[in-house]
Amino acid sequence: MHGSLRLVLATLVLLSHLGITLYGYNIGAGAVVVFYLLAGMVSYKLIKNNYKNKALSYYLDRIKRIFPLYSLVLLFSFFVYKLGATSHFLSAQPDSISYLSNITIIPLSYFMYNQTDSFTLLPPAWSLGVELQFYILAPFILLCTKRVALFFLLSFILYILATLGVLHTDYFGYRLIAGVFFMFLLGALIQKTINNKNYSTYTALALVYLTLIIILIYIYNINYKAPYNYETLFALLLGIPLLLKLPRRLFALDRYLGSLSYAVFLVHFPVLWLMELLSYSAKDVGLILFVTFSISIIFVSLEDFFLSLIKKNQIKYN
Repeated sequence: MHGSLRLVLATLVLLSHLGITLYGYNIGAGAVVVFYLLAGMVSYKLIKNNYKNKALSYYLDRIKRIFPLYSLVLLFSFFVYKLGATSHFLSAQPDSISYLSNITIIPLSYFMYNQTDSFTLLPPAWSLGVELQFYILAPFILLCTKRVALFFLLSFILYILATLGVLHTDYFGYRLIAGVFFMFLLGALIQKTINNKNYSTYTALALVYLTLIIILIYIYNINYKAPYNYETLFALLLGIPLLLKLPRRLFALDRYLGSLSYAVFLVHFPVLWLMELLSYSAKDVGLILFVTFSISIIFVSLEDFFLSLIKKNQIKYN
């Protein structure tokens, strides 16, 4: 059911960018956190089962998963930009570095330092940049318990300090890899717990869960609210039991919904810009949802077509 969950999460991200909140809380931020947990789960499973001591093969798997659809949607967004779309994210005159940042993705996750957000064709891709950094490190960390424990502890400390306001809450508690790396490792721990069902992994999860509850109670008592401390805490507290108990049966529709979720996540900003060019606004929620899902279906079909074409050519020439 992970594909279905991913589609729900992508839709929450979309709705958050249309200004929709839940009691004033950003639903998209919480969705991103659960995406991080899922990325950790998938990586642990891949490396444990398929790519143990095969980092290059793991990287190729992740590249194949991320970049074909990303490239198609990036071209679409560039086309919308050339049509005259306006946004804070399109406010700067792009240069070669700007285009390279959009293509390679990772620099987008450091927009607070390099100002890449002044020209970002796919604004949600900053979190994809964080995910890519985790994928780079994952083969060298996930199967070593001592490394997992060390990196988890260091990152979790940064997250706690950010959530309490000692460090920049938004940057270190939500956006930068240093402060959210533990979320990916937490996802890996969830998958390990599902696989092994042993006392030690359940105990580790319980300790983390209890710590998160204590932090939530503390910031509530001192009335400290900053982007996005409550959202990330609620997402972790809801995400851990959800992912532990969510059925993991694989079926074709669920896989397709997972692919569709990625397209929805990427394409909704250029769709919104295109709709604004046609004199619609973010208030036209139903229409934007319909257009986003329709275009996402087209892009998933295009991706499948191009990948099957490449595969056929490889077979032909081999």
